[in-house]
Amino acid sequence: LDKLGIETDDKDAKAEILKRIKDTALEKRRLLTIEEFGEIATSVLDKS
Repeated sequence: LDKLGIETDDKDAKAEILKRIKDTALEKRRLLTIEEFGEIATSVLDKS
């Protein structure tokens, strides 16, 4: 999150971001790009 300039103190949001990143990486069977990581983080934080 720091590399993307995204800040949050919401522990639930951080946990949800981590869960979605892990799930997506397993689904795609590869590491995520920084862009994909940012999209997931933004979508979670926009909902919180």
